[in-house]
Amino acid sequence: MLYHSVVKTKKEVTINFAGSTNMYINLKIKIDKSDVFNLSGETVTMYVDKVDVKEAVVFNGNIYSTKDIHVHGGNDSDSEDDDSYNNEKTTYMTGLFIFGRKNT
Repeated sequence: MLYHSVVKTKKEVTINFAGSTNMYINLKIKIDKSDVFNLSGETVTMYVDKVDVKEAVVFNGNIYSTKDIHVHGGNDSDSEDDDSYNNEKTTYMTGLFIFGRKNT
């Protein structure tokens, strides 16, 4: 288990886990551009308020957010025959993602 208030990564970072992990993050997690999170495919579950995932990220895990999950991505292809699997800005999210908004 991992307990932390805020988790932020830098660009082009790879984070892998040796085994199943529960992450309890009090406020937010920010995963920056071109990061790889849990490519090994271990069962990783995050419990957090807010999530922000930038473009070109590969993410494998589960997220339970009490507020928001923002995932960024885009199309950087100039051709009309876009192959999204070769798109450098595409973000891939694999897992279970549950969120809810609280009106404050």
